[in-house]
Amino acid sequence: MYLIGEEFKFEIGWSIFKAGTATIRTMPMATMGGKEVLHVNGLLESAEYFEGIYKLKDTLDVYVDIEKGGFSPLKYEMKQRESGQLVDDLQLFDHDKLKTYFFYHRLKDGKTKNKKIQEYLPRYFTDSFSALYFLRGLPMKIGSKFEFPIVTRGKVWILKAEVDNVEEVEVMNKKFQAYRITAQTQFPGVLKKSGDINFWFSTDESRMLLKFAAKIKIGAVKGELISHKKGEYKK
Repeated sequence: MYLIGEEFKFEIGWSIFKAGTATIRTMPMATMGGKEVLHVNGLLESAEYFEGIYKLKDTLDVYVDIEKGGFSPLKYEMKQRESGQLVDDLQLFDHDKLKTYFFYHRLKDGKTKNKKIQEYLPRYFTDSFSALYFLRGLPMKIGSKFEFPIVTRGKVWILKAEVDNVEEVEVMNKKFQAYRITAQTQFPGVLKKSGDINFWFSTDESRMLLKFAAKIKIGAVKGELISHKKGEYKK
């Protein structure tokens, strides 16, 4: 589910701190391989007063083929600019050859690490960022369970998610009815983890992501929606 021009902005909390903001935007359609593709951008920034603990400015861009109602990731690019390290993470997905090409570069403590990986793909999958939009559009009711493959840095893993309940959620001084979903995830970078993360999507047709919460390597991180800009369906 995607709306061109839609924007979510979340306040990010870590432990007892307000650590920064995360912004997710559905950009104007991009062109790749001679056809229009969906482009989603993410930006994670630390708050100025939090930068003494940890400073970061991470960007994510994904491009997805949505031709004929499909949902096929083509490119995933993450740039991490964080305290003590710089990381460039690029994944390309070839659906004709069923192969992924992963390129990784990290500079940390004056040392560089480079990696190139070529692996086979399953026929249907998402990447770890566009999966949020794929999950958002699935039919939901209490007890619904979903499993689908995700490709992260050349590796395939299965996301397992379940709709636990419908709860009342208050964000932006408004109350919403929301589906609470528990998902097992594997994210790279500062949020690297293997475990559960909870998402709350509004039950109305907009399916807005209202908040999320997860345990990470050190403490816990949570996000709460503080602004939302409506988008438009692609004609």
